[in-house]
Amino acid sequence: MEIATNLTPKGMARYKKLLEVAGEVFLEEGFEKAGMNQIIQRSGGSLSTVYKIFGNKEGLFGAMLEYKMELIFEGIEQKIALHEEGLQGFLMAVGGEFLDLVSTDDAVLFHRLIISEGYRDNAKLGKLFVDHAGDKIARLITSRLEVAKEEGKIHVEDTLLAAHQFLHALKDPFLFRRVLGITIDISPEAKMRALTQLVKIFCKGL
Repeated sequence: MEIATNLTPKGMARYKKLLEVAGEVFLEEGFEKAGMNQIIQRSGGSLSTVYKIFGNKEGLFGAMLEYKMELIFEGIEQKIALHEEGLQGFLMAVGGEFLDLVSTDDAVLFHRLIISEGYRDNAKLGKLFVDHAGDKIARLITSRLEVAKEEGKIHVEDTLLAAHQFLHALKDPFLFRRVLGITIDISPEAKMRALTQLVKIFCKGL
């Protein structure tokens, strides 16, 4: 968050509260109906300062996504940092964290928001979502695949594409149907069963 680098501790606390509240309002109201005044009333501060920092509502939405993804990504990196038992162990670790993330209610609401409104204004919201939420974990997996490829342990032409294929195959059974309102089993046992099977298939294919 480049904007926050020069803030005082007190200013940083206000900045984070604003982004947290913005996330809540966007999820509750949708992007179009979410009002800047509504966000300010909950978080405090002044409307002029928010516009000065973020430019407009799209800027605030992008900053909110970046903030949330940084928190999530830092947590995932820390939890898998000690997993050095090979590619399969790494994929089990990062896949488990990713699956826990996308099976949350907030993940479902965010995807509904992007599906319903992400196409507006030349897909600006959709692009913001992809830039801030779609690529960080894929790039983490890609880096590990590149190492394995250089060591001759796997044979794959496009490691970034392979990373995205892994993540999509993992999340789709648990996320897409819930976005549509279909009740499915998201128990730890169901997620572990799906993850274990996918990692075995994926590693054999590589």
